[in-house]
Amino acid sequence: MPWCPKCKTEYQEGIEKCADCGSDLVDELPEEEAAISEEELAEAEESAAEEVVIGEDGEEINLDDLSEEEVEALREEIKRKSEPAKLYVSKSDESKDMVQTAVTFLVFAVILIVLFVLGALDAIPWFSSIPSVIVLGAMSLGCCLVGINAALRAKRAQSKVGEEENLKKRVREWLDTNIKKEEMEEKFASVEPEEVRYIKEVEYVKDELMKEIEGLDEALADTMVEAFFDEKMN
Repeated sequence: MPWCPKCKTEYQEGIEKCADCGSDLVDELPEEEAAISEEELAEAEESAAEEVVIGEDGEEINLDDLSEEEVEALREEIKRKSEPAKLYVSKSDESKDMVQTAVTFLVFAVILIVLFVLGALDAIPWFSSIPSVIVLGAMSLGCCLVGINAALRAKRAQSKVGEEENLKKRVREWLDTNIKKEEMEEKFASVEPEEVRYIKEVEYVKDELMKEIEGLDEALADTMVEAFFDEKMN
């Protein structure tokens, strides 16, 4: 396997230059340098084994001090936080967004239709050529279709606002009735550190909620459970 004579980094066959320093790779290192390289690699592996992460309270968490289950839960939480959040958009907000989209595209459609007509009548020389008229016609039609589709979506979303509010009320009532701070603390008292315990509690409540209310949107469940914890469990 080729090695970099400066960085002491081993590369796969077929690579000729070091990606870090640009040096030409050699087939093997001198015996002393290879020994040093292996020693440095062992130190790096040992350091990596003592992986430390920073908790929400700013304290270091040594993963060697945690059980496999706790480490896995902590890694899942770190992964979850690093991924784009799945935000729940209420039907009311969705309706407002769709109305705004519909108005915007329909206004553009009207403007384009006016230009299309004036161009077709040769009233505006810039838009009177056949290619221009075709382009304006296609664009105006496209804007009309998008605007109409957005308006229909806004209407559908608005029709579900009352149903959504009833669902949210049902979720809040279930959480208030079934989730008590003292019971949760007792149930997860043996789980450490605090970050892992919080993850376990939230996931447990969310799972129980999803079982109780079939078909509940997962993003809505996440939003409401986390809001409940922030308000009632801290």
